[in-house]
Amino acid sequence: MLYVTVLAIHQCATLAALAAFITAELLLMLARRGQSSPARIAVSAGSFGNIMVTIGVLAGVILLFVGGWPLTPWLLTSFALIAILMVVRRKFVGPWEARIQSALKSNASTTKIKACAGERAALVGRAIVIALFGLVAGLMATKPDFAKGFVHPAHHTVGRLFLCCRTI
Repeated sequence: MLYVTVLAIHQCATLAALAAFITAELLLMLARRGQSSPARIAVSAGSFGNIMVTIGVLAGVILLFVGGWPLTPWLLTSFALIAILMVVRRKFVGPWEARIQSALKSNASTTKIKACAGERAALVGRAIVIALFGLVAGLMATKPDFAKGFVHPAHHTVGRLFLCCRTI
């Protein structure tokens, strides 16, 4: 039961994070026109997404121990992608968030908001973060065995849930 609960937390948190990041990008499209309200909501959505990522990652680490997962190639690849995601976020997205938050707090002009919302390096960084997030989700969902194809359903997240539900 603990495994299923932690798995649900992991999946819900990471799904919420992805939804928040995509929502933030859609709102930033409006902010690129100089509108401060969508920019404020986008920054809040991004902050919420970051909190959900932290919860999702912590739940994922707990799943490793509770579920007895071995360090498989797909899991190690996921860890590497998460590390790259963290570096991209720290290098490109984090500094941009500080700049746009500062601009919004100081009631910056429409021109300044447009400039912040349209920063190319930050946009590319955020797009890379979302793409890497999607890759990690794909690896987590499929659990490919890079040498043999795919893991047996009993070791797959959906398979485990099915087996848990079937035994209840």
